[in-house]
Amino acid sequence: ELEYTNPSVLEFYGMQTHMADASNALSKFTDQQVQKFKSLLKRVRGAGISVPMLSVDNSAALLTPSLQHFDPHDLLKQPDGVDSRGFVRVGGAIFGQRPFAQIKPISTLYASVRHVATLGAGESVGYDRVYEAPATGAIIATLTIGFADGYPRELGRGVGKVCIRGNQYPVAGNVCMDMLMVYLGCPTDRTGAHNQIKVGDTAVLWGPMSETDGPHSGTDGVYMADDRVVTMDRPKLPGATGKDDTATRTDPNVQDGDNGQSGAAMKLSSIASTLKTTQSALTCGLNKTRVLRQYA
Repeated sequence: ELEYTNPSVLEFYGMQTHMADASNALSKFTDQQVQKFKSLLKRVRGAGISVPMLSVDNSAALLTPSLQHFDPHDLLKQPDGVDSRGFVRVGGAIFGQRPFAQIKPISTLYASVRHVATLGAGESVGYDRVYEAPATGAIIATLTIGFADGYPRELGRGVGKVCIRGNQYPVAGNVCMDMLMVYLGCPTDRTGAHNQIKVGDTAVLWGPMSETDGPHSGTDGVYMADDRVVTMDRPKLPGATGKDDTATRTDPNVQDGDNGQSGAAMKLSSIASTLKTTQSALTCGLNKTRVLRQYA
């Protein structure tokens, strides 16, 4: 039972509930949680305690149409005539990082091309020399981003792709600490789009923006600007756990001639699904001291 004996001792700043299962439209837990919260709120106010602030819905609760939502007039009205202020916690929905049709992704991750090199047959790049150039050789671009910046190591070995000048290119070998390499194409292919790529070009690691959109084209560093993805139409490799693996020096997800593919950008949710994580975990995992975050 509620005990309230000395008004000078206890002052309510507000009440909230966390909506632990709101994203599950088939669950009855959230409706039960709503009723329990309303019952407790009624008891608190009935004891003569004013509740200045209420915070209830999170992103999922706010956007799931099948849930029984709070009636704001009923919830905020207080007996003393000074109504509570109501808040919702939208969190990841601000950046479009929730699977609801009402919102859309709004961020892009950029890096710049720092180096372009031509490899001969058998020459390698990256940790543990996981990627070795085939008999025809390979053109490799080095980008200014690595796992220290928050780019997932699991996207190495061709699992991840980046977009440069409108075409997709697979990550070659393991993701390094401060950089990663991508396979652009075969040196004997003189007409491919990869021949136009040069130092200073911008690569899109995830996002709807092309490298020619916005003010960041040709600039150094990594940028969060605006949240969807380019990349990854291949399954995750068995054993690609993010740890360096010296068991093989072949890179089966990067094939000779597998370069310059054009196609629709994939959503950040696709990368999250492949890596069995969340969109927020990917973007929040970016190192804020190394990655410049800009808002349009």
